Amino acid sequence: MQERVHYSKAPIVEALIDLRIQTPSSLTVEKLKEIQSLVEGQYTRSEDVYFGEVNFRLEVGQEAQANASQQHIGLHFIDHAKHQSFQARLDGFTFALAPPYSQWESFRDEARRLWNVYRSIALPEMVTRVALRVVNKFDIPLRQGLETSEHLRIYPEIPADLTHGALGGFFMQLQLPQSDLNAMLVLNQARVAPPEPEFVSIMLDIDLFREQSELAWQADDELIWLLLEQFRTRKNEIFEACITDQMRELIL
Repeated sequence: MQERVHYSKAPIVEALIDLRIQTPSSLTVEKLKEIQSLVEGQYTRSEDVYFGEVNFRLEVGQEAQANASQQHIGLHFIDHAKHQSFQARLDGFTFALAPPYSQWESFRDEARRLWNVYRSIALPEMVTRVALRVVNKFDIPLRQGLETSEHLRIYPEIPADLTHGALGGFFMQLQLPQSDLNAMLVLNQARVAPPEPEFVSIMLDIDLFREQSELAWQADDELIWLLLEQFRTRKNEIFEACITDQMRELIL
């Protein structure tokens, strides 16, 4: 397959590789803290990660009260430039990259290196979910008569007799099975806050994942990384299918 053209103004605002595990019964957050000494030369800051749950109780004649509980599930490590970060959690590992996004190979290789660090401490046996997620943000110069269809090939279509003016905002989600990869694509699109009033900004969030609870991967399985390569190729195909030549001119 022909490689996607390189965009000098790539619209990627976040890219993530996420691996979920069958949590070993002996794994604790205290154990995960041992990762700090293995990465502190590059990842100089760490924060706690919590799973939060809020239960509301309303009784007649009384004001609503919230009983909040949080479970400490891991650590978030951030590099000195705040460009790369990763989460080491009881349920898995996530590597995230902020702009500028350079190339897939360096992104993948750093994720794999840190996954191996995580594995050396967490000692997971099985991986139950593999995901690649890439969030794009397009900043389109605003002008009178601008139509979303000029730049994107997928967008909400509003009947002419329903609207009384320009579209103020939207959020749209599509769930599209990728049967050849035994995977799922969740495609989110929304209008988001622009950097300046003279622009319209649209987010395109491409989330590809495969879950295999019964036929989980071994934690050191090479097939995990081969699948992520397939996801990367499919992500590029999806991106190109969603944009027009006019959008390509904006980001070349």
